[in-house]
Order: sequence, then structure tokens, then C-alpha cells
Amino acid sequence: MTPAIMLRRTCLIFAAAIGGCCTQEAASADTGSPAATIKLAEWGASRWSTPYRRTLALMSDNSVAVLLCGLQKLAGCQLMVADFSNGKVEIRRQTMISSSASEIRRVGEQGIMVSFDFKTGHKLYSPELAVLQNLPNPRRVSISGNTIATEAEDEHIAIYRIAGAGLSKIGVLRTGEELEAISDGFVVVRGGDAIQTRTIEGKPLGAFKVKPRRKCATEVDFTGRGRLYLQTCFHDSIVDYQGNTLSRFRAPSGWGWRRGWSEDGRRLIYDHYTRHISLLRNAGETALAVATLGVGAVDETANGETVRVLDTATGKTCFEWNSPKLPGIATGYHADVSPSGKYAAIITDEWLSIYALPDTCGQK
Repeated sequence: MTPAIMLRRTCLIFAAAIGGCCTQEAASADTGSPAATIKLAEWGASRWSTPYRRTLALMSDNSVAVLLCGLQKLAGCQLMVADFSNGKVEIRRQTMISSSASEIRRVGEQGIMVSFDFKTGHKLYSPELAVLQNLPNPRRVSISGNTIATEAEDEHIAIYRIAGAGLSKIGVLRTGEELEAISDGFVVVRGGDAIQTRTIEGKPLGAFKVKPRRKCATEVDFTGRGRLYLQTCFHDSIVDYQGNTLSRFRAPSGWGWRRGWSEDGRRLIYDHYTRHISLLRNAGETALAVATLGVGAVDETANGETVRVLDTATGKTCFEWNSPKLPGIATGYHADVSPSGKYAAIITDEWLSIYALPDTCGQK
């Protein structure tokens, strides 16, 4: 384990411990009533052993893709596309697929990318749930889902545009370049302690320095033309291609493995797992984590979940949902934001809920 990974692990554990003592014990907060909702038992989820994997991807302002997988009896996975309006969620298409399915994401208007065997295999399904093609294992995926970067046989990183049943190769990164993020027209690469943005064709657009990995873990993503999401030293901000700060905001407490975006990058959704523990236990676990760089933390089990939507231009919160209940699987992606940024969706062990987001967001 590298020092940067150990440092990041320590800080995640510390943040989770802080979240355990500070997260409100409320089933929901600042959410209002769902615009549409459905009890998963109506879709047959009750026949599967729990906990079971469940995840989703908002396809549009009236359509959501949902994946439900049984775990204990390996009953397969149910992949469905449902429409929502007037308070109701109704299945439009559904099919059974392999129980190794683990994640889904939208691919523009083309369909749904399904990951199998925990991201080692990938298929593109149409909105009607017909298999269009097998996809190479993507190292990075653009916000739209239409562009992917994958490691080629010659150890180069190849960039592809997804086009229905076909792929078109649109770029290649040089050997040794570290790909940080990709959009439909641009890439972010890291060389040493420098972050550079350029077109896929190679034209440089801007660069800036970040701290060495041994001091600070850094993540970068595109969030609209001319803007990057930057998480470094566990502070979140939007910067331009030269690294100038445009806005700052706070991620929720806890930890999560995936963020969701509106297509213009204006709305960002976090799905984080939290722990609710006593102050005494919190202090003990934090001390142990810091003393051992995270290796000695014996219990990092999540018993709560937080979803937060932010306006990245202002740093203000648009929506927040907190649950002190133990999530079924504390590594899945249980919330998403629509491509327009007008809706957020959350799936729990019992419910799928769609929330309308405000045009203007509230407090930081």
C-alpha cells in the first residue's frame, strides 16, 4: 500500500468517524416529498434474499434504469427501464441477466452500460434492453457515457466513441501518460505533479500544479466546458484549466466510490456511506486509524447513508437525504441525477424515489 493510498484511507476513516458523531439521525432532510415513488416489493424484489444489490441510472427527466440482483440464492439480476410521471413509476421494459451484473450507467440517449463481474466485463444495452455490443473495460467514462478510455494491447490508452452497435477510435494517449479524466472532446492527464487539460487530438488548453501524491491524494473530473472538478487534500472545488478556483463546496461526511453528474456538469450528486457511533468509540477509532495510517482500523462498517446534490457553480446544496439505517450493500451506487439536473433518484432496500430538484439551490 503506497503512502498516498494509506493517507487517503486514513482520511476517509477519519471523515467517516466524524460523520458518525455529527450526522443527523433523520430518515430524510431537506428533501420534500418525492415526485414519484414505487415500493420494490411491487417489482418482485421481496422474492429475493436480502441484502441484495440494487443500483440505478436516471436516463432522462421521465425515465430511469434499475438493476436488482439477488445475492444469497444468486437468482440472477432484473434489469428494467421504468417511466415516471404524476407520482407513479411504471416498468416499460425488463429482462433477466446474469447475477454477476454489478453496475449500470447511462450512455447518452443510446442506452445503458452494464458492468459484470465487478467491472471486468461490460455490455451496452439499448433503451429497449437489447444487447448492442460488448464493450472494452473502460478506465474512464465521460459524463455523457458516450466516450470511454481503455488500455490497449500495446499498453497505450485508446479513446473510443460509442456509436450504437459500433466503436470508433478517436484518440490515443502516449505510453506513460496518466489519464485522470475524459470528456467527449477533452482529456486530463497527469505528469509528475502537473495536471494538464488538452483536446483529444493533443492541443494543450491549460495546466497547473498539485501537491505530490505522498502528501495529498488528488482526483479530477470534467464538469462542463472550461471547468474541472478537483478534489485534493480532501477539499472539493471547481477550477478552470489553469487551476484557478471558481467555487468551493463540501462533500458530505463518510465515503463513496462514485459521483453522478448532470450532462452540463452543473449538478453533482454524492452518495456516501456513514457510521453512527458514540463519541467515545469515535475518538478511539479515530486515534487508532491515525496511529496506524488506516491499517489498524478494525471496524469500518457503514450503518447509514447520505445523498447530497450540489450546484457546482455556486457550491450551494440543492438536495440532501440522510438515513441512519444500514444500507444493504455499502459499496453500491444508490443515487443518481438526471442528465438535465432537474431530478434526483434514490433506491433503498424497499423503495425507489424520484425527487424534483429546485431551479435555485439553497445554503452551502
